[in-house]
Amino acid sequence: MALQTFKPHSFGAGVSRPPKPLLPEKPTAESPSRALDHWTALQIDTIPSDRPEPSPATHPTIWKRWLREKHTADVHFQYIGVPLVGKGFQNAHVDGNRALLACLPLNIKGTAIRNGPLRTNFMSTAAALLGVPRRYEQLISEKQLPIYKTRRSEPYNEKQSRNALNPNIEDIARYLAQSGVTPNEAEQWRPWATAYIEMTLSTYPDGTHTPTLKQARNLARERIADEPALALRSVHVDAPGNYNPIIERSREARRSQLASCGNETDTAVQTPHQPMAESSSPITPYVTPDDFAGTYILDPTQIHGWDDENMRMGPG
Repeated sequence: MALQTFKPHSFGAGVSRPPKPLLPEKPTAESPSRALDHWTALQIDTIPSDRPEPSPATHPTIWKRWLREKHTADVHFQYIGVPLVGKGFQNAHVDGNRALLACLPLNIKGTAIRNGPLRTNFMSTAAALLGVPRRYEQLISEKQLPIYKTRRSEPYNEKQSRNALNPNIEDIARYLAQSGVTPNEAEQWRPWATAYIEMTLSTYPDGTHTPTLKQARNLARERIADEPALALRSVHVDAPGNYNPIIERSREARRSQLASCGNETDTAVQTPHQPMAESSSPITPYVTPDDFAGTYILDPTQIHGWDDENMRMGPG
């Protein structure tokens, strides 16, 4: 009796069905965080490209993927508070955005943040509060607002303000304190707040919240100028709203130096028989990121041999 041979299933003449790609089994809570991040990165490839805005609880990796897709579809697309820095989006901006969105009520289906005046007013006022170093801590002390010891997840609504659709800075501070947000935690959201302020003022120069946001930006720069240690360190030096007086002074000195060198070159070209003056610019040595550990990066343009991505993105 002849043995039967089994052929693979086919959906065309002589064409075998390709194997279905399988995702690895989801890691458990005991699995290393790196394995969980790898599983999340594989999972996002199966999500449609035209999906709506992720929820605040969605993993930051999926948020970044969604932002990249939006920017790829429209190069002029920008998400207020989460800027495109170089070729990507930074965790400090994404995490701050997710944290503030989590304070807002969801839509009727409970799947997305409800758009409208409440969202715009809440986010703008929260940015004016959190974008100024130590402002939240100062208000808590002045208004004697107790910070709840246990974290609460109740969304912001009319219970927290007499005019819930148009909260002021004190309303937002009181709500965050009642939600259990500490000053240290609020400080971690400052990169998002400063980017939100700068991007809003640039996009909507005559908007409703322009005066409040301008006042917050000016106050923040005054405090940082008096105490440079308050400058942000977790985002790229060119991120919107990232003001650092030390870097500003270094860049101004560099521009003056380059302009001076340019004038000397022009003089040498006009008088060819005159020896060209030696440049006063120091030779920049080959450096690595380790050479800047714990120090300010005064002038990113002087760093050679270091991939720009290392400077562009912050930790995480």
